[in-house]
Parts: sequence; structure tokens; C-alpha cells
Amino acid sequence: MPRRKRPRCKKNAEDEANEQKEKDDEIAEAEALAAEKEGEEKSTRKAAEEAAEEATKESEQKVLNKAAEEAAATEKAKEEAAAAKKAAEKAATATKAKEEAAVAAAAAKAKEEAAVAAAKAKEEAAATKKVAEEAAATKEATEEAAADTKAAEAAAAAAAATEATKEAAAATKAAEEAAAAQKAKEEADTAKATQAAAKEAWTVAESKEAPSKASPSTSEQQVKADAARHAVEIPGSAIEDIAAELKMQEAHEEQNAPATFLDFGDILIQKAMAHAEAAGVDSDRRTLMVSQEKGITEEKRKLMMANHSVAQTCEYTCPGDNEAMPKDLHNATAFADGCGAPGLKVNVDFPFEKCCHSHDICYSSCKKHKNYCDLQFINCMNTTCNTIAPNDQCRHTAVVLFDDTVTLSTDACTSYLGAQEQACDCKPRALQKSDL
Repeated sequence: MPRRKRPRCKKNAEDEANEQKEKDDEIAEAEALAAEKEGEEKSTRKAAEEAAEEATKESEQKVLNKAAEEAAATEKAKEEAAAAKKAAEKAATATKAKEEAAVAAAAAKAKEEAAVAAAKAKEEAAATKKVAEEAAATKEATEEAAADTKAAEAAAAAAAATEATKEAAAATKAAEEAAAAQKAKEEADTAKATQAAAKEAWTVAESKEAPSKASPSTSEQQVKADAARHAVEIPGSAIEDIAAELKMQEAHEEQNAPATFLDFGDILIQKAMAHAEAAGVDSDRRTLMVSQEKGITEEKRKLMMANHSVAQTCEYTCPGDNEAMPKDLHNATAFADGCGAPGLKVNVDFPFEKCCHSHDICYSSCKKHKNYCDLQFINCMNTTCNTIAPNDQCRHTAVVLFDDTVTLSTDACTSYLGAQEQACDCKPRALQKSDL
């Protein structure tokens, strides 16, 4: 505590000194108190600073800890998100694999069903072909039997006619021998008179030979003159004259006979022959196509053979040492678009629509010869005409359609090659035993 000031007395030096000392002591005490207070303030400030620093450090540590915790939580969230993403990707992969497996199974099943259907179709086609071959064989056998029957009947009729001719010849010979004697006697009696009359008629005929050629009114006289001349000529000369006259008559009849021409049915057969030879059909079958058994006369056959030519060929080949093999799932029926150019359909009631359909299928069947397809096309149209309209108008339509589609078309070979390329796979040729 500060000292209490003493009451001032009479000032003297000692008192002044004491007062001065007291003042100094008080100053010193005040300074001490100020210093102590300053020290306390410093201590307080230092403690506050230390506390603030400690609080700052704790706050920073808390912030750091919180940031670390947040970073750890973020990292954990990232890891969980990555794990979730990976799991999702794995699940998607599994789902995709499952879907692909299902698609592959469906494709395998479809392929198996297609193979079964193809095998069934092949069996049905083989059965149909067999039935057709049996029908053709039956038809051919029937035609041959009919021809044999007809030939037998003709032979029997010829034999009967021969026998009747022999009997008639015998009767005629007997009558001729009976009349020969009478005739010889009459000829002997009239020979001289006939010879004189013949000479006279011969002279008259020679003098009027030129006018008789120009005037038809003297033909009767010419006949009588020829008869008289033949009566006095030797038999050889008479026979030569008669033969010459018959030859001239035949030439005249041949010249005035109606000309042989080919109708559209014959033209169809001629086109069929051209494509049959190009397709490699044997000569016996081609000859049968233009035989009398098929209703072709000898005159028409000669005319058809004179104008015969082999159709142009068009062959699909694979490059290198490869060979064309049918594609497993190729459906030739899907490429058939009927009669007419691509995109231009004819009426479905067109009589040759089925023939065009079959022709397209044949083009789209791997390893089918183009000329064979064209030959089948002709046969189909000819059969159709024979069934629904056996006349020249129907066959004329068939000829025009075939020429537009095959003979005169610049795209026929290109269409065939394109269809074969879609129907075939080029695979290495199988090794032959001679190559091993």
C-alpha cells in the first residue's frame, strides 16, 4: 500500500531530504508497482497469446482433422463409386454375355431349323423329281407302247393289203392271160391298119408341133398323136416318154404345192433344241424332239435342222483352284420376281407367271446350267399352251416372252451370273485321290 504522507512541518533540510526520499520511495514504489503490473500484463498477454496460439493450433488441428476426415470420406466414396461402377460394368458384361449367348442359341436353333427345313425341302424336291421322272418314264413308255401298237396295226394292215394285192394280182394275171390270146389276134389283124394310120398321124403332128405348143386348143390332137406315136415306137422309147412326162408333172405339182413354213410351236421347239445342245443334252433326245413321233413332219424337220444353231453359253466359275458350292441358308425362292424386268411386274393372271417364277428359281440355284434353265422355261411355256390354249397365238406370246427374257436380252447372262454369285460360295476344291 502507498505510504500516507506526513503532515508538513517546518521545512528544514532534513525534512526536505526526508520528503525527497519519501518522494523517491514513492516513485520507486510506483515504478515497482507499474513494473509489476506491466509484468503481470505481459504474463497475462503472453498467457493469452499462448492460449490463443494453442486455440489456433487446436482449431487448425481440428480443421486438418476435419479435412482429413472429409478427404478420407471422399476417397472412400470414390472407392465405393468405383466399386459400384465396376460391379455395374461386370453386371452389364454379364447381361451382355447372357444376351449374346441367347442370340447365339437362337441363331443356332434357327440354323438347325433351317438345316432341317432345307433337308426336308431337298427330300421333297428329290421325291418330286422322282415322281416327275417316273411320270416322264410312264409317259414315254405309254408313247412307245402306242407307237408300237400303231406300228403293229400298220404292219397287220400292210400284211392284209399285201395278201389282198397278191390275190388280186393272181386274179388279174389269170384274166390277162385269158384276154392275151384274144388281144394278140386282134392286134395281128389291126397292126397293118394301125401302123398306116400312125404314120399319117405322126406326119400331121410334126407339121403342127409348133402351133400346138402355143395354142391350148390342139392339146387333144397332141394326145392322140402321142398315142399313135407310142403305138409304133418300141416299148423302151414309150416308157422313156412316159417317165419324162411324169417327171414334168411331178415338177409342176411340186412347184405349185403349198410352201412349208414353221409355226410358233415349231419355233419354240427349235429354240429348245438350241439350248438343249448348249446344256449338253445327248443327241438321241434332241433327235426325238423333232421326230414324227412328236408330230414334226419331214419337211419341217429339214427346215428346222437347216436353221439350227447352238445357243450361246454363260457359265459361272470361281477364281483360282476353287469351286462353287451352294450356300447353307440361301433361299432361291426369295429371289424370284416373276415375269418382266426388275421392278416391272406383269399381271398375276399372266399364263406364264409360274414359268417365270421357276425360271428365276433355277437361275438362283447354285451350279444350275443357264441353258438348262432356259430349256426348262421353254418346256414350261409349251406345256402351258398345250394345257390352256393350244393355238399359235399362245405360242407366239411364249416366243416373244422368251426372246425378251433370254435371246434378245443383253442382261440375261449378267442376271444369271449375279444370281449364281448370291447362291454360291467359292471354296477350295477338294483333293482328289490322284492328288494324294
